[in-house]
Order: sequence, then C-alpha cells, then structure tokens
Amino acid sequence: MPSQFLAWLMTTFAFAMPFIFGQPTNKPETRTSPYGKEMPPDKYGVWPTEEFETGQAPLWLQTWALRPTHIMRNLFSGSKNEGIVALYKGKIVYEWYADGWDKDTRHTLNSATKSVTQALVGIAIAEGFIDSVDDKFVKYYPDANIEVAAEWKKEITIEQLLTMTSGVAGDNDGWLEDYAVRLSSQAQWMAFWRRFDRDSARATFEVCSMVVKPGSRWNYSSLGTGLLLGLVARVIDQPLEDYVNEKLFGPMGITNFKWGVQQDGSYAGESGLYMTPRDMVKFGYLYLNYGRWEDQQLVPADWVAQSPPTSKSPFGYGRLFWNARNAPFSGGYEASGAQGQVIQIIPPRDLVIVRTGAPR
Repeated sequence: MPSQFLAWLMTTFAFAMPFIFGQPTNKPETRTSPYGKEMPPDKYGVWPTEEFETGQAPLWLQTWALRPTHIMRNLFSGSKNEGIVALYKGKIVYEWYADGWDKDTRHTLNSATKSVTQALVGIAIAEGFIDSVDDKFVKYYPDANIEVAAEWKKEITIEQLLTMTSGVAGDNDGWLEDYAVRLSSQAQWMAFWRRFDRDSARATFEVCSMVVKPGSRWNYSSLGTGLLLGLVARVIDQPLEDYVNEKLFGPMGITNFKWGVQQDGSYAGESGLYMTPRDMVKFGYLYLNYGRWEDQQLVPADWVAQSPPTSKSPFGYGRLFWNARNAPFSGGYEASGAQGQVIQIIPPRDLVIVRTGAPR
C-alpha cells in the first residue's frame, strides 16, 4: 500500500508540475476578453460538431498520468474513474472508459450542471432578456409574495447568485426552516407543495431561508442556482427546452442529453443534467474558445472571461466555476460535480479534460 501511494503521489506531481511552474500565477486585472467586442478568432481550426478528430498529445501532457491523477484527487470521496477524455487544440489525444461505459453513454454531471446554467444566464443577458448581473433578482419577480426575510431577499442580485454570495440557504442549511414552522397540518403542507407545480423558482424564492445578509459571505448553495435557471425560463420568449437546443446545445451538435425537471416541468438548474463525456468536452471547448463555436458567438466572450475565480486558491470560486483544483496556478478552471464529475478548461495549455466517476 505505501508503494502504491508513493506512485500515485509521483504521478500527480508529474501531471501538475508543468501547470504549476510553467504558467503565470496571476490573472489579468481586467477580466475581459482579449478580443474586445470582436468574435474570437478560429484559433484551432477544428470544430467537432459532428465528429471528433484525434491527435497527438504534446510531450508535457503525460496521458498515462490522467487516470491515477483523478484516483488521487477523488481518493477521499471514494469515487472511481468511469471515463476520461483529453482534448488538445480541438483534437482528442486521450480517451478511456471503464467497463460498461463508452463515448455514447450519458453520465450524470451532478453539480457540474451549474456551469451550463451559468452559460444560459450569460446568453439571456446578451440577448437583452436580463439587463445586468447587478439587477436585483426580485426585479424579475414582482409577483412574488416574499414571506420570509423579505428585506434581505429584496437585496439579492444576480451576481450574488452566480457567485454563491446571495445569503440564501446553502447545501448544509435547512432551506425551509424559517417557513416550515407555519405549516401545522397535512392540508397546509399539500397546499404548500402545490405552489411549486405552478412556478418552482418563484415558490422557492418566496419561502427559502436566508442564513446571512446578501453579499456578506460565500456559502455553497444549489438552491440559488435553481433560482437562476428559473429566472432564465421566466424571461425568455420560448420554452426553456427549445432555448437550450437553439442557443447552446444545437449548434454544437449536442443531442444525446437528458435534463431532469422540477415540479413545474422546467429544468433543474443546480443538477440533473446527463451528457456523454464527448459532449461534456464540447462544452469545455466552447469556453476554451471564449464562447465561439464555428462561426457563431454562442456565449459572450466577456462572459466567459469573467467566469473563472479571481482567487488562486485550489477551492477558489467564480461564477459557477471552480479553479482547476489539481492545478490551481495554471490559469485553468472547471465545472465540478459530486463524485468527481469534471469539465476542466485550461486556456494557457489549449486543453480540456473531462472526467466522470461514481461511488466505489
């Protein structure tokens, strides 16, 4: 066992070393696209809309180290590798699947779903359905009957929901504690849950607990991300499913996906998305290209530039993206979900890495 641990440790160091020592440790002060208002260039000349090309990994990318690296990363969570794909300059340079999995098998993203929700918020802002990230969330819910912590809820901004600083109940808090004390009969509980059948996001906003004043501290909250996708569904002029296909997944050739729905039939913004590993790679490649796909700007370039954390901590959090945890100084960032679902984007290395996993 000690020898295995030492081998894993050396493997992890070998993989992380070129990122840690080969890249600057500070992001630019202005978190904007280097291409200004122009569409980013077709940097790689490769668009895997229909089919992926394969290529040769650069010498610094030790592909043999990818599997043990992710075993080490998920050692304490008890997650096993089920699939790993590495895309370098638009071409697959490594692809591996455990027994029972392949490139066409959908896999849960868990909370990596949040980063897809983030893209949809950016698109809705670009199209004018949402005015600004500085807007108060309640601006778009004038019909909400805010019954709990009303004054605090009126101050929540879209930016705070994107950065998990809104003050709403986090994943380790009781999201309904402030309201549940009012429900004393079965009839009241049944009436309460029926509210979610009509508009899940509005009902959640009305009754969810607040744990701190908005903007006062970071607190990981899946509930807040659900509010964001509910907002997108409310303001756009078509069904959310059609919007996702038309504005995001369709142009990239992503069709083999499944997205869990809430009581009102809308997608769950915080989790519930299933995609194939190759389609997960496509989403990462979209962000590697500053939101460009072929000749379309699907996600605004500045929105992509503002997505990563400003902190260099391994656990730094931006707009629904984490720092690349096994290479926090690489300029990389990632969508991350429970049991090691990862879409890692490392622009300085022209690299996207996807890992899917499950409990041992």
